[in-house]
Amino acid sequence: LVGGESGVGKTRLLDELRTRALVAGVLVAHGQATREAGTALQLWREPLRRLALTTPLTDLEASTLQPVVPDVATLLDREIPAGPPLEGEAGQRRLLATIADLFRRQTWPVLLILEDLQWAGEGLDVLRLLAPLAAERPLLVVGAYRDDEAPALRATLPGVEAIKLDRLSEAEVLALSESMLGEAGRRPEVVGLLQRESEGNTFFLVEVARALAEEAGRLSDV
Repeated sequence: LVGGESGVGKTRLLDELRTRALVAGVLVAHGQATREAGTALQLWREPLRRLALTTPLTDLEASTLQPVVPDVATLLDREIPAGPPLEGEAGQRRLLATIADLFRRQTWPVLLILEDLQWAGEGLDVLRLLAPLAAERPLLVVGAYRDDEAPALRATLPGVEAIKLDRLSEAEVLALSESMLGEAGRRPEVVGLLQRESEGNTFFLVEVARALAEEAGRLSDV
């Protein structure tokens, strides 16, 4: 789990991890929860679509996944007959078991990136099923969440390792300022302005530098 406030750099960190994984030949799947999710398992739609493209699925498995992946028939390029109906808790158990088995059948390294877990809701049930697989399969699951919005989330996922991203220190603000603005980025008045306006939040700091560059005409003129 990677926790931190909005704008502190969680997505950028995961983007760097994703790039390195792809270069190393790892299969990368990405899911994102949303506040206005149309389904409780919205978080898993894109990861399941990715795995459906590379993993043989039976008609029963495909029909079970269809509520989460509505276009599964298009992805598999065949008609998917409706499976035996299961309502309520039984249907949910079959869906969760199918998802877990899909990940269990992967034979190559998989990086699963999940963002905005503070809005995941019931989607966390799948994550709890997958967590033990990481100990026996080439699977790395990295989830990001706003820990100020969901401070108790970590406690609901036992056995995970947690990283907290804090705001940048003054020394880190100076280093980032110099990397963006060159020598001008070391000037005390520039660093002081960036520190005051951003309070060490990476996203705000970059936006302030962007605004300065637009006002000056270009970065080198700040």
